[in-house]
Amino acid sequence: MKELVCPHCKEKDIKKDGVRTTEKRGKIQRYKCKLCKYRFVVDDGFYRMRNKPEIITMSIDMYVSNLSSRKNEKSIKQTFKHQNKSYEHS
Repeated sequence: MKELVCPHCKEKDIKKDGVRTTEKRGKIQRYKCKLCKYRFVVDDGFYRMRNKPEIITMSIDMYVSNLSSRKNEKSIKQTFKHQNKSYEHS
């Protein structure tokens, strides 16, 4: 596992500092630097995304596979039983 460092001061002496709860992604571990007191969340490539990483990667895979938008949408709804209104066609 990659060793955590403070993005602000590059110090390696950090501690866990609770969790950040998001509506779509759930709980995300938060850290705090013992030296500069900077609080941060490790960027996993999906920072500030509004959907679960599984949905995002599945959508990209289907897009690259030339699956139509409607089939993509239908597959995501079936797989994740997503009740989000933004996925529904009007």
